[in-house]
Amino acid sequence: MSLLAVSRREFKFCVDVLNQTVEDYFPCLPCYGCGYLWCFTTCGLSLCFSEPCTKQLSDNMDLVLRRLNNREELLYRGVVWSLKRCQRTHTSWIEIAQLVYE
Repeated sequence: MSLLAVSRREFKFCVDVLNQTVEDYFPCLPCYGCGYLWCFTTCGLSLCFSEPCTKQLSDNMDLVLRRLNNREELLYRGVVWSLKRCQRTHTSWIEIAQLVYE
């Protein structure tokens, strides 16, 4: 992606919106606390308790990314933000791509 695809101001706005979404919907401390507290007695099954919270975060991130991708400046330049998740390693990241129109 070219460095001129998105202005610094627009990039900062997008990152701030994504960070705010993660902050608002990140799984709560009691979910993690109960999961780790009971993981020995449940053979690790209690760590699945945070799944509803992480699902809510993922759904809201998809919604926010759709709204960001529909911004005029990003549409005009063909820039697409997407959430990538690896279920096997339980990791996720934001991918920024630029579509090429020919």
